[in-house]
Amino acid sequence: MITENLNQVFRNYIDKFDYMNDKDHNESYKWIAVEHFQRNWDIDALDFISMFKEAVSKTDNLINNSKIHPSAGILKLAEHDEEAVRELFRNLYKDDQGDLIKRQDQINEFNYRIKELLEKYEKGKWSYAHDIRTIISYLCLRYPEDNYFYKPSEAKMLAESMDSADDWGAGQSFKLIKYYKMCDTLVEAIKGQPELLNLHSSRLKDGVFTDESLHILAYDLIYCAKNYNLYTNLPVPKIPSRKVIVDNNGRADGQNKQTERVKLQCQIDELRNRLEELEFEIENLEKVSLLGKTVNHKVYGWGDVTSQIDSYVEIRFKGEYKRFPLSSVFSDKFLEIGDYRITELSSCHTELKKQEEILKYELMKAEYEIKKII
Repeated sequence: MITENLNQVFRNYIDKFDYMNDKDHNESYKWIAVEHFQRNWDIDALDFISMFKEAVSKTDNLINNSKIHPSAGILKLAEHDEEAVRELFRNLYKDDQGDLIKRQDQINEFNYRIKELLEKYEKGKWSYAHDIRTIISYLCLRYPEDNYFYKPSEAKMLAESMDSADDWGAGQSFKLIKYYKMCDTLVEAIKGQPELLNLHSSRLKDGVFTDESLHILAYDLIYCAKNYNLYTNLPVPKIPSRKVIVDNNGRADGQNKQTERVKLQCQIDELRNRLEELEFEIENLEKVSLLGKTVNHKVYGWGDVTSQIDSYVEIRFKGEYKRFPLSSVFSDKFLEIGDYRITELSSCHTELKKQEEILKYELMKAEYEIKKII
């Protein structure tokens, strides 16, 4: 359904189009990433590891973020058992003839098998974890005309703005058919926006996937609406949580076990999503340039930042050079920066790290609780 809210989101998207696609933000990378994957993917490649690494090399945050690296997990697992990983993708990409129920079964099977392999070869490597969003991304990269990229909170917010909040669940309860139905409705609404379509066409140059189905554009709008504040002055109500009935001992019993499991899985998915967003903020803070800044270390005294490469800085203390992780510049109590703007950022960084630890603890508790439900 096209609502006034959705029309306003379209308007805001059009107004911010140049900003979202300038050299600093470059949201057009999504179409480049899909085209690059299409050109490089070969399930029968003799060197599967090199092929996969190149195919996903331009995907940016479509698969990974600063803390979670599922694609790195695929590469590591392929080092242990290349053929097992190849078979995972062969099964995921089997022709389902448009049957979304069968496609979801293939997604769930991939999820189950990848967890088995990680448990066998890379136990405890939480940064390699896969979820529904990640696996759908693999499908979108291979078959973009038949699939939609997915981010939970972004998608639910957009659904609310178009009065299409048919709950598609999360985790094990996720219903692909409901999410894709919402996206199909969004695509039909986009088709009635000629100005938006003209702007979109202007970025489809050589080396960019043509996106005739507008599926990537639909996801771009879903993602940008939240991350570029396209909901300005729009009421976006929260989806109410489910009420769970328990037995006299406060435990989910009988049929209620499944309800409790669904509730916990939704909580886990939401926590993971919030954690991802928080880690993105932390990562952006840690990108600030410290070159030339004066620092004071409680042991080494005053020094100057002489280089900043990747996630490390080098500081010169009276002719002696010391190397520090960039994150420690913000969190290490032994190191202070003589710049009030950086000090403010440091305080913000400290607060975000505290929130990060709280979220990780809540996530750990929820994951523990769901394992207790048999």
